[in-house]
Amino acid sequence: MMVFWPTVIGLAVINAILSIWIAYILFKNRKIIKSRLTSYLLIFSILFLFSNIISVFVYTIFSFQYGPDIAIPLIPINLMQLIAIIFLFKVINH
Repeated sequence: MMVFWPTVIGLAVINAILSIWIAYILFKNRKIIKSRLTSYLLIFSILFLFSNIISVFVYTIFSFQYGPDIAIPLIPINLMQLIAIIFLFKVINH
């Protein structure tokens, strides 16, 4: 399994946790802000959450079958997702 697969899985878990946090903030502020953008961002964060939950399961299954050749390219992809969701979190939390 080496170190690459736990890194990929860990990044997906962090993305999922941040998605939950963003969805909670948006859901809480939905009635106060009363904007379509807030509703759309809430839907986006929920879909992003489901995507990361599925990714964790798929990465876990792949980690037992495939080596680092598959895991290494997934690290930058998950890092880009993490950076994007951190920026979204900063915008929403501002």
